[in-house]
Amino acid sequence: MIQSNAFDLTEASTDNKLAREIQRYSQEQKESWRRIPYLALSADHRCGVLDTLATVYNKGLWGVGKKERSSYPMYVDLATGIIADPDHSLRRNVIVPARQEEVLILASHLDQIDAKKIVAGLEDLAKEHYSPDENAWRNQIRARLNLSEMYVRPSDWSYR
Repeated sequence: MIQSNAFDLTEASTDNKLAREIQRYSQEQKESWRRIPYLALSADHRCGVLDTLATVYNKGLWGVGKKERSSYPMYVDLATGIIADPDHSLRRNVIVPARQEEVLILASHLDQIDAKKIVAGLEDLAKEHYSPDENAWRNQIRARLNLSEMYVRPSDWSYR
């Protein structure tokens, strides 16, 4: 079985238990996940290269897994840390946990759901490219989305 510093999976005897442990690991990082939309907006420089950051602050979702076409196989709900199904989350504004077989893909890629590491990367990126001239459009987006430093999911979304 897999051993991680974040949690011990040696006792996980079934795929179902392993998937639950991965979900739990992600959800335990809720406070770090909640920082990401604000930081993503700070790191977004409207250069086209970082277009996936717009999904982060507009939808409150962080893509995980291997990106295919224009979407990821899973997204982390940045309000709760739930690893979610993209079809419901992106199209219907409903957070539905990802299927077990999708979550299990992350067992050997836990760095993709290491929220503290992601936060640190966004903080570095925001500092590297920061320009005070960009504050106007950022402030407009923050106001439109009611985006604060600690993300809260808008009330027009639901959970299953």
